[in-house]
Amino acid sequence: MKKIVLLLSHFGFTQLLIAQSTYAPLVLDNIQSVVTATGDIGFVPDSSIHLFEAPLGSGLNTLYAGNFWMGGMRTDQQLGLAAETYQAGGMDWFPGPLTVDGNAEITPEQQAYYNQVWVANLADVQTHQAYFQSLEDGTENLVFPMGYAIPLWFYDWPAHGNTSLDQSYYLAPFTDYDNDGTYNPDAGDTPLFCGDKCVFFIFNDKGGFHTESGGNQMGIEVHGMLYGFDQTTAPALENTMFLRYKIINRGTSTFTDTYLGLWADFDIGYSIQDYVGTNVLRSAIYAYTENEFDSLGYGDDLAAQGLMILAGPNADSDLNDNALPDNIFSTETNSYGGLGLGYGDGLVDNERLGLTNSLTYISGTNPINGAPSSPLHYYNFMRSIFKNGAHQVLQDGNDDIQADYIYPDDSDPLFTGTNGIEYEAYSELNAGGQPGDRRILGSCGPFTMLPGEINYLDAAFVFARDSQDSDPLLESLDTRMKEIKLFYNEFLVNCSEESIAIPLGQVETSQPEITIYPNPCEGTFYVTAQGGETLMLFDISGNMVQSTLLQKGMNNIRTSLSCGVYMVKIAGKSTMKTGKLMIR
Repeated sequence: MKKIVLLLSHFGFTQLLIAQSTYAPLVLDNIQSVVTATGDIGFVPDSSIHLFEAPLGSGLNTLYAGNFWMGGMRTDQQLGLAAETYQAGGMDWFPGPLTVDGNAEITPEQQAYYNQVWVANLADVQTHQAYFQSLEDGTENLVFPMGYAIPLWFYDWPAHGNTSLDQSYYLAPFTDYDNDGTYNPDAGDTPLFCGDKCVFFIFNDKGGFHTESGGNQMGIEVHGMLYGFDQTTAPALENTMFLRYKIINRGTSTFTDTYLGLWADFDIGYSIQDYVGTNVLRSAIYAYTENEFDSLGYGDDLAAQGLMILAGPNADSDLNDNALPDNIFSTETNSYGGLGLGYGDGLVDNERLGLTNSLTYISGTNPINGAPSSPLHYYNFMRSIFKNGAHQVLQDGNDDIQADYIYPDDSDPLFTGTNGIEYEAYSELNAGGQPGDRRILGSCGPFTMLPGEINYLDAAFVFARDSQDSDPLLESLDTRMKEIKLFYNEFLVNCSEESIAIPLGQVETSQPEITIYPNPCEGTFYVTAQGGETLMLFDISGNMVQSTLLQKGMNNIRTSLSCGVYMVKIAGKSTMKTGKLMIR
């Protein structure tokens, strides 16, 4: 048997994790998962703990293990890569933040300190905010007659790095109540995170040699949030767990042809009865039980687990507002496959990638589709290329059609994954495959990652169950994923960022107000302009460090500048405005 799942009572498991801060559970209304300090989802390496339970309290799990991959080519054509599966053969990701001096380093002592996760909840934040509001209103004795004690976890929130060790001053996001740029709960500041409950963690790829993939180090720092919502009556939300990665290039190398990957070993109850597939329309990979009674798992209430890419990294700049195809079938979610977010919305260069590739492989040493055993294997898997260098195909009759997506069924009506070549609905089930123990990878790329650049990867684990067979089950999953994407578009795109438009100080102008937001920002900000103005950023010494010619309307400005406060000047024929921009 490959797997033994440790099943503990909800109370007992929670108590165990309180004493072990290197991992913690995120427990929501109908789903729970464990996450570690180095980003392992659903399992704790070197232990028998595997927990991605749905529904909550059922003792049934849909994910054995999940992890994050990243790879790209340096300008000297050397491959940089960090990719983990079970950590059985080693590690590529390590705890903690890297230095911002270009060396992208971390000491063993700092790794030991950051080998922990931070558990946050919105209820405490709202109480804290209510208390400080009552202080402003002079009603604290009425609203808090018994007084108020700040939760201890507020003081442990890793808002700031150690600048004496060349770490970034700004790490975990926070709400700056007194606008002084420094996190201080005693002054009203609160942790800032997504969802009702969240587990936050920081990891990097420079804490040691990459002993799992064998890849070259990249100098990447990742801030992760596993989060969700509870006390909700929306079936889609109560069966979904969200994941956000903030990815920072702390090194000096530019990476081209970069890919990000979400790797999953789904186990829908009993591990050897699963099929896998890709829902191209929803930018998702998924697994589901076959159309029979699942005797050791979900019984005759069949289950499916999806993993969506809600929005991936920034697409490379082309100075255009790229549109969705005219005949797209999912305009209600403003996305399709590799087109993740920001297409056709009137903004230039704010497009983010979606799911561009998916691939499945088996355990063992099969020279074609066995487990990866070299850095190039891991990298090529993210590009739908097998170990022997052959591209993945769909076997449609006597013809093999090169395909970016594995088992897309009928979810790609525009046939984007086959370069426009049409095929009949193609799933693992109707292709005659046998259920088994699957590993599947969803990825997005290629894109360019500059030194100092920040990118995001937003994803969601969506669970569905149906008492009939696999067709209505996957329809239910599709419906939930559509609802989750709409919810993300409306409420979660900037959920851990301050996004209030702050007008720039007006010096001399007859033009309409120019705004810059969010402020503070994290590498990307927006500026409205009449067109033809020049935006200039100056450091605290007065040196101009960036200059951009603005277009009419909304401008998406990306910067790789270090954290800090910069003077902004926007100058045109009849316009001169100045202000400050905080980058964190």
